[in-house]
Amino acid sequence: MPASLLVSRTIHPGEETVIDVTSGMYSVVFKDNGETGYVYALDNGRPQPVLDALHIYNVEQFEKAPSKRRADIEIWASEDGLAALVKLNGRDEAYFDFADRRSVCRSCFPRAVGGYTQSHDWDDSALYRFYPERKQQPASEKKAAPKKRVTKE
Repeated sequence: MPASLLVSRTIHPGEETVIDVTSGMYSVVFKDNGETGYVYALDNGRPQPVLDALHIYNVEQFEKAPSKRRADIEIWASEDGLAALVKLNGRDEAYFDFADRRSVCRSCFPRAVGGYTQSHDWDDSALYRFYPERKQQPASEKKAAPKKRVTKE
């Protein structure tokens, strides 16, 4: 079974919006507070469920006229349910991997704190649960490039 689209919605950046999606024991919550759009990863089995938060956008990035501001947001779950991908206007913007304890986003903001993940810096290979061809091989599995033989003439 491929990845599952959990929600697809047109939003109006700058209008307060909350989209809460639960898949198994994890939830992803998108929130526009009128100024910014953030997405949160939650572990519903914990007393303090918020694992991490990632910045998606600032409202000022969009059209000045509120009536013209719109964006399509999608939240996907990986086949195994251990990862979530957030797309904005068809572009991968944020990714949570609950098994690997990894969160990345295009804005690389905020700085990772609290120990859940080491960095929020974008890394295409982190999305391997959605795009298996992006998975990096462990160094032990990589084939060493053949050494060039240097000959003197």
